[in-house]
Amino acid sequence: MKQHTFRGEYLSRFLRPTGLVIMAISIWLAPPTFGQDLDVQATLNEILQTIKTQQTQIDELRAAIQKQAETIQQQQQIIEQQRQDLSTQRTKLDEAAAGGGLDAIVQYKVAMELQHVAIFETRRRDQPAYFQRVIGEFRKIIEEWPASQYAPEAQYRIAKIYHRYLKDNSSAIREYKALLTNYPDSEYAEDAREALQELGGI
Repeated sequence: MKQHTFRGEYLSRFLRPTGLVIMAISIWLAPPTFGQDLDVQATLNEILQTIKTQQTQIDELRAAIQKQAETIQQQQQIIEQQRQDLSTQRTKLDEAAAGGGLDAIVQYKVAMELQHVAIFETRRRDQPAYFQRVIGEFRKIIEEWPASQYAPEAQYRIAKIYHRYLKDNSSAIREYKALLTNYPDSEYAEDAREALQELGGI
């Protein structure tokens, strides 16, 4: 009974690998008494197995932490690259919008990108000024490439911005009428007629 109590006290006291090593050494150096050799050997084997298991767990934990750190670093690099790409694209769009000399499709993309920013990324109090800029970009399509496939849509979007976002009904009526005058057969003509009826412009 005394032997089991002795062993239990040691096992409960030394739970970490360092404590287990000290315990193993102390048992090994302690002078054996008659009938205790087998118990001591069993205790040593148990301690050594526990140390081995804990060391394996520590190694696995270190490997998992290292892998997680590498994954986080890769994700940070991807995010930073995406930010740089977005910044570059916006810079090119701003330069294209300011520089002129664009063909219709590029100008259309510039206007659409600015409209997206105005609707989804601009504070409400700043939207009116930003929408005026969007109107200016769509207006370039009508003025410089009036026969392009993008011109009717550009005219329609100008009218709709005045109508739905700026709440400028008189300007909206003027732009809807311009659409019906210049592009009467476009796919936007019927929407323009309905909008004019709604605004009392017909």
